[in-house]
Amino acid sequence: MADVTLNKLVFDLKNLGYGGVQPDDALPTDRQVAYWVSQTRAQLIRQEFSKRGKIHDSWIQHWIMEFEKVDASIDPNCYPSCDSEVVRSKCKLPTTIQRGHNNGVIAVMSIDQETSYSETSFFRQKWHKYSKYTEEAPRWYIKGDYLYILGNADNLQISALLEDPENISECQKCEPDECWTWDSAYPITLEMSGKITDILLKRLGIILQAPGDDNNNANTGTVIDQK
Repeated sequence: MADVTLNKLVFDLKNLGYGGVQPDDALPTDRQVAYWVSQTRAQLIRQEFSKRGKIHDSWIQHWIMEFEKVDASIDPNCYPSCDSEVVRSKCKLPTTIQRGHNNGVIAVMSIDQETSYSETSFFRQKWHKYSKYTEEAPRWYIKGDYLYILGNADNLQISALLEDPENISECQKCEPDECWTWDSAYPITLEMSGKITDILLKRLGIILQAPGDDNNNANTGTVIDQK
């Protein structure tokens, strides 16, 4: 993965946009620029996958997700009975980048990476018990933005193409000093980083040239940077 962080991308873009001198009340905010970065990254990845059908390793994020047993009655179509339990992720899976007709989850594995879970669907999983050779094979599926597991699991390693890399923090089990931040490696190549910078500098240029920005001081309103 390239030595690129979200902090570096945002600082570089705003620094170039303001010609090396950023006013204290500079607009757009860091949060807004970060949103543009993730938005543009997702767009470029979709375009690249559409043309080549390949995924670069640098785009993929890996993290540990926690699972728990829940009452199957949470699902109105519960199977095999509403008295049983199912294993579901504790948090919702962040939105992933579609790969054609497939979601952006690349792999679901045990922590020791000895066991790999195969993808299925809520509808197909009902019939796996009739499979002669793979009835007990570990599988996963997505329903209602949650990740479900056929079998038992407490913690699993997830590898996926997240639409917004920052959303990994919403469902990542980690030690405080290991959790994803704006200073963590950003899932991108240097080449794509350059493309994002070129695209967003044009957008920044339009904003900075807009009337109402007196001497490069953003006096058009108060915006709180939520970073």
